[in-house]
Amino acid sequence: QRLGPRIPHNKNSMVYTCRSCQELAILIWGVLGDVPVAAICVAIARRLEVLRGRLPVAELEETAMRLDEELADRGFAPTASHSDWLWQGSRGRHNLRGFVRVALTSAHAKDAHDPVLVTDELLKWFVDVLQGE
Repeated sequence: QRLGPRIPHNKNSMVYTCRSCQELAILIWGVLGDVPVAAICVAIARRLEVLRGRLPVAELEETAMRLDEELADRGFAPTASHSDWLWQGSRGRHNLRGFVRVALTSAHAKDAHDPVLVTDELLKWFVDVLQGE
C-alpha cells in the first residue's frame, strides 16, 4: 500500500535516493559537524521513502534517532523525526530550498565558479517533489 504521492519517473528521479541522502547526512555530520543540515538530509531521505510508498528503513531510523539526540544536546528541536512542516506551504518550501542548497554546495565554494552542485531548475523540481506537487 502506497503511503504518499509518487515521485514522477524521469531522468532525475533516481538521482535522489534514500541511501544517497543518508550517506550525505553522515558525511555532513561526520566531516563538517553540521548536525542541523545532516538532520535535514535524513528528513529528506525519510520523505523519499514515503513518496516511493516504502516503509521506513531501520538504518535510516537509527541515524535519525542519533541526530535527534545530538540536536537535543545542542538545544535544537528534533528535526530529523519531526519534519512535517517542511513538506507544506511556502515557509516549508523556502526553508527546504535553503537547506538543500546548503547541503549541495561545494565545500570549496569560495574557489568555485558555480559552487552549487545542482541547477536552480533541478533544485525547484526536487523541492516540488518533496512537497508532493
